[in-house]
Amino acid sequence: MPHPLQAARDALSTLFPVNCAGCGVRDTGVCDACRRELRAACVPEVGMLGSLPLASAAHYGDRLRILADAFKERGRVDVARVLAPLLRASLLALLRSLPERPHDLVLVAVPSRRSARAARGFDHVQLLLEHAVAQPGVGGLAHTRKVRDQAALNREQRAENLDGALRARPELRGANCVIVDDFATTGSSLREAQRALESAGARVLGAAVVARVIKHNITSANS
Repeated sequence: MPHPLQAARDALSTLFPVNCAGCGVRDTGVCDACRRELRAACVPEVGMLGSLPLASAAHYGDRLRILADAFKERGRVDVARVLAPLLRASLLALLRSLPERPHDLVLVAVPSRRSARAARGFDHVQLLLEHAVAQPGVGGLAHTRKVRDQAALNREQRAENLDGALRARPELRGANCVIVDDFATTGSSLREAQRALESAGARVLGAAVVARVIKHNITSANS
């Protein structure tokens, strides 16, 4: 069931057309030009974030940044449908890169901070997954303590902020998991999710994101 706020926003965007979330052109959710730009930017690749295979579909360019801000900060849930194909492409690239594809794969979404989720009225990664694969990911991770907003933190502060902050459900012991998030900036969220899942006895096969923000901490899967 969609969150009531999400359903209300979807209904309002249908009844009262809005400006394009990517460029501002009138009377369209995301215009054809912005959609074409995203399709052209979709070049999936799989690299390594430490020991974690990481698939991403695009680089975090200006258009993606604007769309992500509209989606996460301004409640533009319609943008999820436009970003979802990129996440789907990322997931497919990761699965193709695996030596073997388990039939019991579990998609585990990185959770938002509780305050951020309450402010948005929806879990943005879960919503992306619903549009990307027609089903939500498993809520297998939860915060064990309050964490700060990552946006204003540098690499070291992000790592410290999330160190030991997540706990995985014990039911995931032995499960074959893929971690799913929206964007990879420094990789701190993904590394912490990997640690929590492996500490609970899960097998983490890799991670998939819509786009990567920077690459100097991500190595080629072939290197």
